[in-house]
Parts: sequence; structure tokens; C-alpha cells
Amino acid sequence: ALSKALLSNNLLKLDIGDNCIGKEGMKHFSSASSKLTTINLTNNNIQTQGVLYLSQFIANSLIQSFKANQNSIGDGGIEILASVLPKTPIKNLYLSNNLISHKAIKPLTKNLPLMSILKLDLSYNQIGNQGTKILASVLKLTTIEHLILENNDIGDEGASVLALGIRSSRLNCLNLGSNHIGDKGAIAIASNIKESNILSIFLHYNLIRDDGAIAIAKVAYKLEFLNLTLNLIGNCGEAMLSRQRKT
Repeated sequence: ALSKALLSNNLLKLDIGDNCIGKEGMKHFSSASSKLTTINLTNNNIQTQGVLYLSQFIANSLIQSFKANQNSIGDGGIEILASVLPKTPIKNLYLSNNLISHKAIKPLTKNLPLMSILKLDLSYNQIGNQGTKILASVLKLTTIEHLILENNDIGDEGASVLALGIRSSRLNCLNLGSNHIGDKGAIAIASNIKESNILSIFLHYNLIRDDGAIAIAKVAYKLEFLNLTLNLIGNCGEAMLSRQRKT
């Protein structure tokens, strides 16, 4: 019934998030064709098998914004998506909270340079510093402008490598909130911001203390937006940030 609806109307945007479509329900998408440019499938328990059916749909679609957060897609599902995404016009890709590990980042990044993605959301997954390193190595080859990696256990090691990757990329907005990043990672990011296109950066809920805050403060003049809430910044770091806010 749903696939027939997609075939028989002029819908451009479809939001069916927070339902119970499941992997079996995705079968109805496999043979559907539509004029959709935006689709939200968040929280539908699609799983890896459901992605197999869904990929057949998006491969022949006009979708530019694809949201499939919280669907237990897993590494297998990402590998399937990675194989068809280069055939699509998708510009905004949301894959938050999908049990994605560093193992799935390699097939995804292999095809990222072939895609036209502007915004990529991989937040609340498990890519760690290993996955971040792989992603950082191809950033300069992609069209990504907005990258969301919040809550991925990236740490200082991953943040430091990613900092080098942003220098020659098109990124203007980077979200690294809740990633156990301390002063070392913050300093690495700060040292590369001047040579990047970054205008907005989210570093909230990390482990940044005064040294990291001071380093960020010194390049804050280049930023339009900075989030350092819920860190471990003391008086010295706060004083430096306050001076920057006044200039």
C-alpha cells in the first residue's frame, strides 16, 4: 500500500519516522519509484536486511535528504548503502545511532569521493579513533561541509588526526561533542583551524581543561560559533575565552 502511494502521487517530502515498518516493510520500497526528494525513516527497526530492500529504492530515486537514524543498520547495512550512494543525488545523509563501528567506515569512505554529500551525520555510533582516522584520510577528496561525529569515542588520538584532515577539506561545521577529547585533541584542532574553512565547532561535553581552552580561544576570532559547554575548563581558560568574546 505504501509503495503504491509513492508511485501514485506527487509527494516531495515524506516523514514516517518512529513507526514499526521493520525490515519486512522495507520490501515495499524496493520496487517503488517516486518524486521524493526528502525522506525520514528514523527509528523503524530497519536492520541490515531492510537496508538491502531500501537500497534498491534509493538507487533509482531523486532523494537529496535521507534520514535513517536509530535503525540498527549495523556495519553490514552501511556496506550496502555505500555501494549505491554514488548513484544517488543525496546531499544530506543522517545515520546517527546505528551500531556502526570502524569496520564500516572503510567501505563508506572508499565511495565518499564519488558522492555529492554536503552533510554527514554519524553521531552516536562506535567508529572510535580508528574509524575517525580512516574518515580523516579522505575528507579532502569529498564535498562534505558539515560533519557530525558526536559521541563516537574518538578521544585525543582520533581528534588529532582529524584536525589534520580538516585543513584541506571543505568542512565549515564540525561536531565532536561527547568524545572524551582532552587538551591534546583540542590543541591539535586549534592549531589547524586557521588553515581550514571551519566556522562552527562543537566540542561540548569533553575533557578539555585550561590549556585546550586557551588554544581554542586564540583562534576563536575565526569562528562564528563555538560550543565548549560541559568541559573541565578552569579560571585561566575561562578568562582567555572571555577576553576573546569581548574583542
